[in-house]
Amino acid sequence: MIKYIISILLLGLLSQSAFAVVASSNLTIGAKVNSNKSVTFNRNATNRPQIRWNETAGAIQFSNDGSTFFSIPNSTPNSQVTSVAGTYSVQLTDDVVLANASTGTATMTLPASSGNSGKKIIFEKIDSTSNSVILSGTVDGITNPTMTTPLQTMTIISDGTVWRSIGQARHTPTVTIFSSGSGTYTPPNGVSYFIIDAVGGGGGGSGNSNGGTSPTGGTATTFGGFLSAGGASANGGNGESAAGAGGTNTLTTSATVSQILNITGGRGTEFSASAYSYNRLSGGVGCVGPWGSGGAGGLSNGSAAYAGSYGSGGGGQGINSGSIVAGTGGSCGGYVRALVVNPAGSTYAYSVGSGGVGGQSGAGGSGGSGYIFIMEYY
Repeated sequence: MIKYIISILLLGLLSQSAFAVVASSNLTIGAKVNSNKSVTFNRNATNRPQIRWNETAGAIQFSNDGSTFFSIPNSTPNSQVTSVAGTYSVQLTDDVVLANASTGTATMTLPASSGNSGKKIIFEKIDSTSNSVILSGTVDGITNPTMTTPLQTMTIISDGTVWRSIGQARHTPTVTIFSSGSGTYTPPNGVSYFIIDAVGGGGGGSGNSNGGTSPTGGTATTFGGFLSAGGASANGGNGESAAGAGGTNTLTTSATVSQILNITGGRGTEFSASAYSYNRLSGGVGCVGPWGSGGAGGLSNGSAAYAGSYGSGGGGQGINSGSIVAGTGGSCGGYVRALVVNPAGSTYAYSVGSGGVGGQSGAGGSGGSGYIFIMEYY
C-alpha cells in the first residue's frame, strides 16, 4: 500500500511545477490548497485527483475528480472485527460483524451508504438457533434483510448511494404450506422472491347406479387476489356418467408476478353400461394430479371407493351385480405455479379449496382438498 501511495506522489511530482507543504497537514502538489486533509494533484481547473485519509471510514480514499471518493481496499493493517448481541449500530469502521442471536433477535442498524462508496461490511450469524439477525436498513431494495440460518453470512457494499448485497451463503430456502382453510400469508423477513404452487379441490367420485346423492365438485384455491386454481366440476351423476371437467385457472401477471405453469385438471375414469356388462367390476379411478394421488375405485363387491389427495379425484364405487353400473372417478383441480418477486412488506390473502363429496353419501371417494406450497428464497 505504501509503495502504491508513493508511486502516486511521484507521478504527481514529475508532472507538476510546484511543491508545497502547508500548515493544515495537507500535502499539496501544484497551486491548490485543499482543506480536506488530502493529497491533491492539480492537473487542471476541473480535474484534480486527490488521495486522502477518511477518519470516519477508517480508510485511505482516492478520487479522480476531487468530489467522489473511493476507499482503497486493505488500506488499514487489519480488518476491524466486532462481536455483538442484541441491538447494535454498525460503524463505518466495522469490517466484519459477528452477530449472536442466541438469546433473541439481534438487530444490526446499518450506517448511511451515501458518500461511502466502496465500504464493505461482512455479517455472520454465529449462533446455532433459528433466532433472527436483522440488518435494519435497505439492501438491494429489500427492507430489513434477515438471517435465520446458523452460520449464515451476508456481505454488503455501498455504491455511494445505496447498500448492495455481493455475497450471501448458507441460506437454505424455507417452505410454507397451507392444506386447508383460509387466512393471510406474510413472507418471512428477507425473502427476495418466492415460488407458489397451488391446486384446486378435486371432484368426488360417483357412486354406482343404485341411486342416492350425486357427487359434488371441488372448489377453487385462491391466493393474493391474482391467482385462482379452479376446482374440478362435479361428475354427471352416479353410475354411467360423464366425468366432470377438470379445474381451470386464472393468473393475473404483473411486474412482480410471472407465470411458470398453468395446467387444467384432468378427468376421472368413466364407465359405460354397454361396454361393461360384467357381474362384478371395480369403480373408476380418480384423476391423478400433480400433487396428489387419485382415489382407487371401489372393489367389485360394491364397497366404497377411496378418496383422492391434494387436488386429485375420488374413486368411483364398484359393483357386485350385472344389473348396475360402476361409478366414474372424480376429476382433478387445476394447477398453477407462479413466481412472485420483491414481496417485502406485502401480505397475501389465501383460501384453500375443498374436495368434492363422493356420490351415494360417500360411497364414491371424496376429492382431494386443494393445496398451497410456497418455496421462499432469500
